[in-house]
Amino acid sequence: MPPSNLPSGFQRVETPKAPALRGPNFPIGKLTYITCSVEPTYVAFLAQLSLKDPLPGEPTTVYLFTSEPRLQSLLQMSLANGTAVTCWGPQLAEPPPLEGYRWPPGSIVYNLAGITTPSQP
Repeated sequence: MPPSNLPSGFQRVETPKAPALRGPNFPIGKLTYITCSVEPTYVAFLAQLSLKDPLPGEPTTVYLFTSEPRLQSLLQMSLANGTAVTCWGPQLAEPPPLEGYRWPPGSIVYNLAGITTPSQP
């Protein structure tokens, strides 16, 4: 409907484009390992993700951190199937301390908020 045909009091609003599932908060790749750590106040799950198409000079792996068991089960399924996954969540400025684990220097760690897995391996 052209703007001139809008009812009185209404205005046209552009719909924002959905973000592409790429970029710093949408790593895509294959899982290389998963580990679990029982901390004093929570259970932590940590996964290493080898990026599918890293940019030249950029890191080839990132780390995914979550305390959500349902996300951990999806991570385990993807690792077992060897399928690529798309993850999202904010990058952590300071990775949380995990007992018995030392983050590699310069680690890029995401607080995993969601994961998309393919329906077929």
